[in-house]
Amino acid sequence: MRRLGLPLLFCGLLLAISPAEGGPQDTRVGETRVLYNKAGTTIRATATATGAAVATLAAGTQVRVLEVTLPWVRVSATPAGGAAVEGWLRAYEAV
Repeated sequence: MRRLGLPLLFCGLLLAISPAEGGPQDTRVGETRVLYNKAGTTIRATATATGAAVATLAAGTQVRVLEVTLPWVRVSATPAGGAAVEGWLRAYEAV
């Protein structure tokens, strides 16, 4: 049996660990995504980097996609022990 070369093995590992879905371009209205930033993800009032912060949500918070305007998505969430919030975040900030 022929041994795999290091470059081929490396490519195989990359394919094995890369997500099959969930990239920003795959975001759809109505789906649920999860925030992953350990420092928290800021939800903004408008789809701009300078938009006022509505809330900062912890890693693991589930958000429901309401609107997609890449690279931004409008989401709603109910953080643990808090009131429901709605706002914008960059699509790549949730998987």
